[in-house]
Amino acid sequence: MIDAEKLKVFEQAVHEEIISIAVCLANNFAKLIYQSAAEKGYNNYVNCLTQMLDWSHEYYQRFYHEVHSTNLLVAWGNQKAQECLQSRKTACMPAKL
Repeated sequence: MIDAEKLKVFEQAVHEEIISIAVCLANNFAKLIYQSAAEKGYNNYVNCLTQMLDWSHEYYQRFYHEVHSTNLLVAWGNQKAQECLQSRKTACMPAKL
């Protein structure tokens, strides 16, 4: 049986890894996604950052346990960003706040 303290430590470690992935994605792609948006402004910028956080969860679930590579993360993020830019729809952006 897993005790509550060990579970809390594990959850905190996962949280920190996801935040680290989100920061990397945001540093590399948030500006690109934001600049391609038809509307500019605070809410749209927050939506871009929210998208980076969503992508970080997806990346963590799909790849993190198999490969710990910044190069893979950036390449994967670039693919996601290009898909988003090609769609030129709000589908690549989370719903407005």
